[in-house]
This record gives sequence, structure tokens and C-alpha cells, in this order.
Amino acid sequence: MTAVGAPAELAAKNLAEIARMLTAGTLRLDDPAFALQRRGFADPAVQVAVAWLRSLHRDGFTAAQAARLVAALADERARVEHARDDIELVWTGPEGHSSENRDSARVLEEMFQAATASVLMCGYNIQPGAHFDALALAIKSHPKLRVRWFTHVFTEQLPSYADALRAHDAGLRAVFGPTMRARIDFFRPSSALVTEAMARRFSVHAKCVVVDGRKLLVTSANFSAAAQERNIEVGLTLDDSRLAAQLRALFDTLVSRGDMVAHSP
Repeated sequence: MTAVGAPAELAAKNLAEIARMLTAGTLRLDDPAFALQRRGFADPAVQVAVAWLRSLHRDGFTAAQAARLVAALADERARVEHARDDIELVWTGPEGHSSENRDSARVLEEMFQAATASVLMCGYNIQPGAHFDALALAIKSHPKLRVRWFTHVFTEQLPSYADALRAHDAGLRAVFGPTMRARIDFFRPSSALVTEAMARRFSVHAKCVVVDGRKLLVTSANFSAAAQERNIEVGLTLDDSRLAAQLRALFDTLVSRGDMVAHSP
């Protein structure tokens, strides 16, 4: 921790309050602990703030100078915190973990329900479930909705490349009915990469969703009942058109290079 930089443990609201106290003369840089405690700061924040404010005092800051510095840092931290208010932790696991986390299966259903223009999905293992029922409804409700699905081809315990593709197609048909398949652009690894998968040197292991070019889900959870309802899985969802564009561009590059190829199950 440098003297000038605000400790990461102090939120923007903490910094703003410290700046106000310094300006009002109710907080001393050399002995700030009592004033902060009296103001209602929690013990961890008090300890961090005391060490930082004393370091400013040792570096020669006056109360007025420190107040201006802390106010500026509070404004900057507030902008950063506001910019990331849209990030939510997504979780599969035991109940009661936190009221701030959201359930993986519900988040996925909500994202599909909200889709109107485009959906990009990449998954490792997929099985039928309510999340795909929600996608089917979105496809039915929005005739112009474009869906792209990128997925792995499993090769374990299969004798040949052709057998792996047949099993892959059968799995997709079990999840997506004829009406849905007609509206989805499917992509699988190239023949060369499937051969690498048979040698256990490659897999499409990413699990992510991009909806309408701005809503993202990046998660450890497969699109299966076990991953969405029973396993311990962690992911993040956010609303960010810039990151959504970057993620779409990665998959566009895989297609343009021939690493992922169009395929009709």
C-alpha cells in the first residue's frame, strides 16, 4: 500500500466520509481511530484507514491536502464501483450460501427468455432441461432471433471418427427438436481437432453465453441438469457490450480459421 493510493478495502462511501470528516476538522491524520469508530466505521475498515491516514501524515500531508486527495479518490472509486454494479456471482451448490449470489439454472433461463436478437452459446456437455425450454420459447417468439451453438465432440470409448460424429449428432437431436435445430447454426471442432480429441489432446471446454450482444454468462457449469442443479459451480454474469463483442470475435476467429466448422445434426 502506498501512502497516496487508497487501500482496496475502503469503499467509495468510506473514502467520501473520511474526506468530509477531514474537511470539517473532526478527523486527525495522526490519531484517526477514535473519530472513525465514533462515526460507525467497522473494525476492519478502521484498521486499514488508520494505517493509511497515518502514512499520509508521515508524508507531510495537511488535513486540507488529505481531504482533497481522499475526495478525488472517492470519486474515482465510485465510478469503478458503479461500472461493475452489473456483475453478479452465479452459483450452483448448497442453499444458504449468500443472498447476493444467483442460481445458475435460473440465470440461464432468464437470459434465454430475454433474448430477442441473438444468442451465442459454447458448451462442453449438454442435456435437456428447462433452460433449453426457455430458449425454444424465445426462438418461437422472435422469428429473427439468431442462435449459434459451439460444442465439443466426445470421442471417449468410440472406435472411430465417424462414430464420434454420429454420437455427437444423436446427442444434439436429443436436446434440440427439429423446429429448434432449423433455427440454430451449429459449430463443432474441425476434423483435425476431433482427431486430437480422440488422442485426448483437445476439448472445447468453454462454457459461456452471449445474449443480444451485451449480456454475458461465463461459468464452470455445463448445460446439464447436474451442473445447473447439483454440482458446485461458479460463474459471473454481466451486461457489457464491449466484452460481449470481444467474446463473439473470439468465436468468429475460430470459424474463420477453420477450427470450428458449421455442422447440421
